[in-house]
Amino acid sequence: MNIKDLRYTTTHGLSSFIVRYDNEESIDRRDLPSAMNAKLYIENHLRRQGVKFNGFALIRSVGKRLKLYVSNRDNYHKLMTTNEWPGICGSIHLKISVVKPSVIPSQFSLVIRNVPASISINKIREDVNCSIRSATNLRKLISKYGKKSIDYRFEVPDLNEYKAAVSQGVIGIGNIVRSITEYIPANRILYCTKCWKIGHWANDCNEAVFKCKICLEDLLDGRHECSTNKKCAQYGGDHISTAPVCNFNQQYQEELNEVVNMQ
Repeated sequence: MNIKDLRYTTTHGLSSFIVRYDNEESIDRRDLPSAMNAKLYIENHLRRQGVKFNGFALIRSVGKRLKLYVSNRDNYHKLMTTNEWPGICGSIHLKISVVKPSVIPSQFSLVIRNVPASISINKIREDVNCSIRSATNLRKLISKYGKKSIDYRFEVPDLNEYKAAVSQGVIGIGNIVRSITEYIPANRILYCTKCWKIGHWANDCNEAVFKCKICLEDLLDGRHECSTNKKCAQYGGDHISTAPVCNFNQQYQEELNEVVNMQ
Protein backbone atom coordinates (compact mmCIF):
# COMPACT_ATOMS: atom_id res chain seq x y z
CA MET A 1 0.00 0.00 0.00
CA ASN A 2 1.44 3.37 -0.99
CA ILE A 3 1.73 6.30 1.44
CA LYS A 4 -1.18 8.24 -0.08
CA ASP A 5 -3.60 5.29 0.22
CA LEU A 6 -2.37 4.44 3.73
CA ARG A 7 -2.88 8.02 4.91
CA TYR A 8 -6.45 8.01 3.56
CA THR A 9 -7.23 4.65 5.18
CA THR A 10 -6.00 5.55 8.66
CA THR A 11 -6.85 9.28 8.86
CA HIS A 12 -10.15 10.44 10.30
CA GLY A 13 -10.34 14.21 10.00
CA LEU A 14 -12.08 16.67 12.28
CA SER A 15 -15.09 18.52 10.89
CA SER A 16 -14.66 21.99 9.42
CA PHE A 17 -15.77 25.39 10.70
CA ILE A 18 -17.68 27.22 7.95
CA VAL A 19 -17.35 30.97 7.38
CA ARG A 20 -20.30 32.62 5.63
CA TYR A 21 -20.38 36.21 4.39
CA ASP A 22 -23.59 38.13 5.05
CA ASN A 23 -25.60 38.74 1.86
CA GLU A 24 -23.21 36.42 0.04
CA GLU A 25 -25.57 36.07 -2.92
CA SER A 26 -25.11 39.78 -3.76
CA ILE A 27 -21.33 39.91 -3.28
CA ASP A 28 -18.98 39.56 -6.23
CA ARG A 29 -16.40 36.89 -5.45
CA ARG A 30 -13.65 39.27 -6.59
CA ASP A 31 -14.56 41.60 -3.71
CA LEU A 32 -13.94 38.91 -1.09
CA PRO A 33 -10.57 38.60 0.66
CA SER A 34 -8.40 35.72 -0.47
CA ALA A 35 -8.69 32.51 1.53
CA MET A 36 -5.19 32.98 2.96
CA ASN A 37 -5.85 36.58 4.03
CA ALA A 38 -9.14 35.51 5.64
CA LYS A 39 -7.34 32.71 7.49
CA LEU A 40 -4.73 35.13 8.88
CA TYR A 41 -7.38 37.70 9.83
CA ILE A 42 -9.47 35.16 11.77
CA GLU A 43 -6.41 33.57 13.45
CA ASN A 44 -5.09 36.97 14.58
CA HIS A 45 -8.49 38.02 15.90
CA LEU A 46 -8.92 34.84 17.94
CA ARG A 47 -5.44 35.18 19.44
CA ARG A 48 -6.04 38.82 20.36
CA GLN A 49 -9.15 37.64 22.21
CA GLY A 50 -7.07 35.20 24.24
CA VAL A 51 -7.82 31.98 22.34
CA LYS A 52 -4.60 29.96 22.47
CA PHE A 53 -4.43 27.52 19.58
CA ASN A 54 -1.99 26.46 16.88
CA GLY A 55 -3.83 28.11 14.02
CA PHE A 56 -5.73 26.50 11.18
CA ALA A 57 -4.11 23.58 9.41
CA LEU A 58 -6.11 24.13 6.23
CA ILE A 59 -8.51 26.59 4.64
CA ARG A 60 -10.62 25.82 1.55
CA SER A 61 -12.81 28.03 -0.59
CA VAL A 62 -16.18 26.46 -1.39
CA GLY A 63 -18.08 28.88 -3.57
CA LYS A 64 -18.17 32.12 -1.59
CA ARG A 65 -17.76 30.33 1.72
CA LEU A 66 -14.67 29.14 3.55
CA LYS A 67 -13.97 25.88 5.38
CA LEU A 68 -11.46 26.03 8.21
CA TYR A 69 -9.79 22.89 9.61
CA VAL A 70 -7.62 22.24 12.66
CA SER A 71 -5.25 19.34 13.11
CA ASN A 72 -5.92 18.11 16.64
CA ARG A 73 -8.61 17.53 19.24
CA ASP A 74 -7.41 20.22 21.68
CA ASN A 75 -7.57 23.02 19.09
CA TYR A 76 -10.93 21.76 17.87
CA HIS A 77 -12.38 21.85 21.39
CA LYS A 78 -11.07 25.37 22.04
CA LEU A 79 -12.73 26.67 18.87
CA MET A 80 -15.97 24.81 19.60
CA THR A 81 -16.27 26.34 23.07
CA THR A 82 -15.18 29.92 22.36
CA ASN A 83 -17.55 32.75 21.46
CA GLU A 84 -14.70 35.04 20.39
CA TRP A 85 -15.01 34.46 16.64
CA PRO A 86 -14.88 37.70 14.61
CA GLY A 87 -18.03 39.26 13.20
CA ILE A 88 -16.16 40.84 10.30
CA CYS A 89 -13.35 39.76 7.98
CA GLY A 90 -10.92 41.49 5.65
CA SER A 91 -9.69 45.03 5.14
CA ILE A 92 -13.15 46.26 4.06
CA HIS A 93 -14.75 44.64 7.13
CA LEU A 94 -17.28 42.37 5.46
CA LYS A 95 -19.72 40.92 7.97
CA ILE A 96 -19.39 37.18 8.55
CA SER A 97 -20.91 34.40 10.63
CA VAL A 98 -19.19 31.17 11.65
CA VAL A 99 -21.04 27.85 11.65
CA LYS A 100 -19.59 25.33 14.07
CA PRO A 101 -19.80 21.59 13.30
CA SER A 102 -23.01 19.97 14.52
CA VAL A 103 -21.67 16.40 14.62
CA ILE A 104 -19.35 15.25 17.42
CA PRO A 105 -16.30 13.66 15.72
CA SER A 106 -15.03 10.18 16.54
CA GLN A 107 -12.00 11.71 18.30
CA PHE A 108 -14.36 12.42 21.23
CA SER A 109 -15.72 8.86 21.47
CA LEU A 110 -15.16 6.41 24.31
CA VAL A 111 -16.00 2.71 24.68
CA ILE A 112 -17.10 0.83 27.81
CA ARG A 113 -15.80 -2.73 27.52
CA ASN A 114 -17.44 -6.04 28.44
CA VAL A 115 -20.65 -4.92 30.12
CA PRO A 116 -22.86 -7.90 31.13
CA ALA A 117 -25.86 -8.26 28.82
CA SER A 118 -28.14 -8.42 31.88
CA ILE A 119 -27.65 -4.69 32.58
CA SER A 120 -30.16 -2.54 30.68
CA ILE A 121 -29.00 0.27 28.42
CA ASN A 122 -31.06 2.75 30.47
CA LYS A 123 -29.16 1.76 33.62
CA ILE A 124 -25.85 2.07 31.77
CA ARG A 125 -26.81 5.50 30.43
CA GLU A 126 -27.79 6.68 33.93
CA ASP A 127 -24.51 5.50 35.47
CA VAL A 128 -22.40 6.92 32.66
CA ASN A 129 -24.05 10.34 33.01
CA CYS A 130 -23.42 10.30 36.76
CA SER A 131 -19.69 9.90 36.07
CA ILE A 132 -19.44 11.89 32.82
CA ARG A 133 -22.08 14.62 32.67
CA SER A 134 -21.49 15.56 29.00
CA ALA A 135 -21.73 11.95 27.76
CA THR A 136 -24.22 11.53 24.94
CA ASN A 137 -25.41 9.12 22.24
CA LEU A 138 -24.78 5.84 24.06
CA ARG A 139 -25.25 2.81 21.80
CA LYS A 140 -24.19 -0.82 21.46
CA LEU A 141 -21.23 -1.87 19.36
CA ILE A 142 -22.05 -4.91 17.26
CA SER A 143 -19.47 -7.69 17.54
CA LYS A 144 -19.09 -10.38 14.90
CA TYR A 145 -17.47 -12.72 17.43
CA GLY A 146 -20.61 -13.53 19.43
CA LYS A 147 -19.41 -12.17 22.78
CA LYS A 148 -21.55 -12.80 25.87
CA SER A 149 -20.82 -9.26 27.09
CA ILE A 150 -21.50 -5.99 25.24
CA ASP A 151 -19.33 -2.97 24.39
CA TYR A 152 -20.96 0.47 24.36
CA ARG A 153 -19.78 3.56 22.51
CA PHE A 154 -20.65 7.15 23.41
CA GLU A 155 -19.41 10.70 22.80
CA VAL A 156 -17.92 13.13 25.35
CA PRO A 157 -17.82 16.67 23.89
CA ASP A 158 -16.30 18.10 27.09
CA LEU A 159 -12.57 17.52 26.53
CA ASN A 160 -11.71 17.81 30.23
CA GLU A 161 -14.18 15.03 31.10
CA TYR A 162 -12.94 13.01 28.13
CA LYS A 163 -9.30 13.17 29.26
CA ALA A 164 -10.22 12.47 32.89
CA ALA A 165 -12.16 9.35 31.87
CA VAL A 166 -9.31 8.07 29.68
CA SER A 167 -6.81 8.73 32.47
CA GLN A 168 -8.92 6.84 35.02
CA GLY A 169 -9.41 3.94 32.63
CA VAL A 170 -12.47 2.48 34.37
CA ILE A 171 -16.06 3.45 35.12
CA GLY A 172 -18.66 2.12 37.56
CA ILE A 173 -21.66 0.42 35.95
CA GLY A 174 -24.15 -0.96 38.48
CA ASN A 175 -22.11 -2.69 41.17
CA ILE A 176 -19.17 -3.51 38.92
CA VAL A 177 -16.23 -1.59 37.43
CA ARG A 178 -15.70 -1.83 33.69
CA SER A 179 -12.74 -0.66 31.60
CA ILE A 180 -13.17 2.43 29.43
CA THR A 181 -10.99 3.13 26.39
CA GLU A 182 -10.69 5.55 23.50
CA TYR A 183 -12.70 4.58 20.43
CA ILE A 184 -10.52 3.59 17.46
CA PRO A 185 -12.42 4.07 14.16
CA ALA A 186 -12.33 1.36 11.53
CA ASN A 187 -9.84 1.77 8.71
CA ARG A 188 -11.50 3.54 5.78
CA ILE A 189 -12.02 1.72 2.49
CA LEU A 190 -10.98 3.71 -0.59
CA TYR A 191 -13.87 3.79 -3.08
CA CYS A 192 -13.43 5.35 -6.51
CA THR A 193 -16.05 8.10 -6.84
CA LYS A 194 -16.07 7.64 -10.61
CA CYS A 195 -16.83 3.91 -11.01
CA TRP A 196 -17.42 3.05 -7.29
CA LYS A 197 -15.04 0.10 -7.30
CA ILE A 198 -12.60 -0.44 -4.44
CA GLY A 199 -8.91 0.36 -4.34
CA HIS A 200 -8.17 3.35 -6.57
CA TRP A 201 -8.79 7.09 -6.88
CA ALA A 202 -11.09 8.72 -9.42
CA ASN A 203 -8.08 10.39 -11.08
CA ASP A 204 -6.63 6.93 -11.75
CA CYS A 205 -9.88 5.35 -12.95
CA ASN A 206 -10.01 3.78 -16.42
CA GLU A 207 -13.73 4.40 -16.90
CA ALA A 208 -14.57 7.04 -19.49
CA VAL A 209 -17.45 8.64 -17.55
CA PHE A 210 -18.70 8.91 -13.98
CA LYS A 211 -21.26 6.36 -12.78
CA CYS A 212 -24.34 6.85 -10.62
CA LYS A 213 -23.56 5.64 -7.10
CA ILE A 214 -26.93 3.87 -6.86
CA CYS A 215 -27.69 2.27 -10.23
CA LEU A 216 -24.20 2.54 -11.83
CA GLU A 217 -25.60 4.00 -15.07
CA ASP A 218 -23.43 6.58 -16.86
CA LEU A 219 -23.68 10.24 -15.82
CA LEU A 220 -23.60 12.07 -19.14
CA ASP A 221 -23.25 15.86 -19.08
CA GLY A 222 -24.88 15.94 -15.66
CA ARG A 223 -28.12 14.45 -17.06
CA HIS A 224 -29.28 11.28 -15.37
CA GLU A 225 -32.54 9.86 -14.12
CA CYS A 226 -31.68 7.18 -11.58
CA SER A 227 -33.73 4.00 -11.79
CA THR A 228 -33.17 3.58 -8.00
CA ASN A 229 -32.32 -0.08 -8.71
CA LYS A 230 -29.31 -0.58 -6.47
CA LYS A 231 -26.30 -2.29 -8.00
CA CYS A 232 -22.90 -3.07 -6.48
CA ALA A 233 -19.82 -2.27 -8.57
CA GLN A 234 -17.82 -4.96 -6.78
CA TYR A 235 -19.82 -7.97 -7.98
CA GLY A 236 -23.27 -6.80 -9.13
CA GLY A 237 -25.22 -7.36 -5.91
CA ASP A 238 -28.53 -5.61 -5.22
CA HIS A 239 -27.07 -2.98 -2.88
CA ILE A 240 -24.97 0.14 -3.40
CA SER A 241 -21.25 -0.34 -3.87
CA THR A 242 -20.30 1.05 -0.45
CA ALA A 243 -22.82 -0.97 1.58
CA PRO A 244 -21.36 -2.49 4.79
CA VAL A 245 -23.52 -5.61 4.23
CA CYS A 246 -21.61 -6.40 1.03
CA ASN A 247 -19.61 -9.62 1.51
CA PHE A 248 -16.90 -8.33 -0.82
CA ASN A 249 -16.56 -5.12 1.20
CA GLN A 250 -16.41 -7.07 4.46
CA GLN A 251 -13.67 -9.33 3.14
CA TYR A 252 -11.75 -6.35 1.79
CA GLN A 253 -12.06 -4.61 5.19
CA GLU A 254 -10.50 -7.61 6.94
CA GLU A 255 -7.63 -7.76 4.43
CA LEU A 256 -7.16 -3.99 4.73
CA ASN A 257 -6.88 -4.22 8.52
CA GLU A 258 -4.19 -6.89 8.16
CA VAL A 259 -2.20 -4.74 5.72
CA VAL A 260 -2.43 -1.66 7.97
CA ASN A 261 -1.34 -3.67 11.03
CA MET A 262 1.79 -4.78 9.16
CA GLN A 263 2.83 -1.19 8.28
